[in-house]
Amino acid sequence: MAPERHGSCEALAFSTGREALQAVGEDWGGWNWTLVGPDPQRLPLSAGGQGSFDELRACVARRRNHGSDLYGLLRLNFGPRRGGRQKHVFLHIRLRDQLANEQASETVRAMEKALSAFANLDVKVEARDAEDLKLEAIVERLRQASPADATMLTVKAHREALAELAVDVYARAAAEQIFREQCAPAAEEAERFLESDEPVPDERSMIAESSSITGMPSTTSCQDGPSPQRARPSYRKGDLVAIYSRAARQWVDDGVIHDEVQEKCCYDGCKLVGGSVKVLYNNKTTFKWVLPEQFRTMLKPSSRPAAPYSLVGQLLKQTHNWIATWHVRHFELNNGHLQWWMTPEDAKAGRSPRTSLCLMDVQVNARGSIVYLHTGGPKVVAYAFDATSEESAELWFAALEDHATYCAAMAAYLSMKATQDRQGRDRLRPPGGGGEGAG
Repeated sequence: MAPERHGSCEALAFSTGREALQAVGEDWGGWNWTLVGPDPQRLPLSAGGQGSFDELRACVARRRNHGSDLYGLLRLNFGPRRGGRQKHVFLHIRLRDQLANEQASETVRAMEKALSAFANLDVKVEARDAEDLKLEAIVERLRQASPADATMLTVKAHREALAELAVDVYARAAAEQIFREQCAPAAEEAERFLESDEPVPDERSMIAESSSITGMPSTTSCQDGPSPQRARPSYRKGDLVAIYSRAARQWVDDGVIHDEVQEKCCYDGCKLVGGSVKVLYNNKTTFKWVLPEQFRTMLKPSSRPAAPYSLVGQLLKQTHNWIATWHVRHFELNNGHLQWWMTPEDAKAGRSPRTSLCLMDVQVNARGSIVYLHTGGPKVVAYAFDATSEESAELWFAALEDHATYCAAMAAYLSMKATQDRQGRDRLRPPGGGGEGAG
């Protein structure tokens, strides 16, 4: 059975059980519940979402007497984000009628151990169906397990926390998820690009650096003919655009006008007319030629922030073993990400980087020839890079700060888009029809 994904924020869809469990385990993470199959090694994703207890209960009701037992995590937040509390519940959903035996007990213990790696398990709940799951009973058990927090652990405080999540955290989590998946440099994403989309004749995967893209000739037959006389939008090289992808059946808001032609010609295997533009998108791994008469249906100007200039070069990276040592590495700073490889040849060959850092919420400092970088998030990691001269260090320092600023601006833009999309779906929802997943 394919995993069920619930809630209104599609950008928060996870593909594996480990990703989903990690999100539930995080402070105010993107999902607040998930169910996985009874395999402590693979942790196959069964269902999950951000609608908390009510959504989980509805999912269990649909799964009654269907399939194997399920295990999962439920995160319950109480009160405001600042000063509030969060608790994690270990779930065992018994969907099959079976007698308790040593093997079954061993599976439960193994799953409990596996899930405890993602969060501290405050209480454990076993249920045979949705009727066994009662929010008031779970909250009362949490109050008994955490006497010091008992006054803050109430159903009302939980509902208040859900309201704050709906307004703030989902939009931000969606922005960060989209940013990391769609805005990472091509060298990191190349191996993941082609998945299940049906091939489209004028779309080709182009695993190459943006400065040296050649691409495969398109087999699209572009028709010659007079252009309509009505006024059309005009685009120039370097313009940021959203382009409609027929393969994905959606607008892709990471396009850039890479080239344009002024007269009839044949280019990339296409017959083109004057004014046609070549658009790179999908993180510059795909291109499409768009004719002037297609501008209105396939292109839209994008107001997303423009990425700063890229920076490529070698730095000394500090490594901490028994003693601190410095090693030469090849670095590339692009699209809000800092990546490094052992050698420039590894990067040019398209090999995965040794490390890829999204510069969201990082802190950057420079002292002499050394640049210091501290990552954001709950787990702070510190890095030191020696640029061998103060001038070079200043260059890297300024570029890193520009890309960190770009990350923040891009996250704000994507958060705004996610909020607009959610509000648009809410306006289309029938009055009084909350539907599944309403928290």
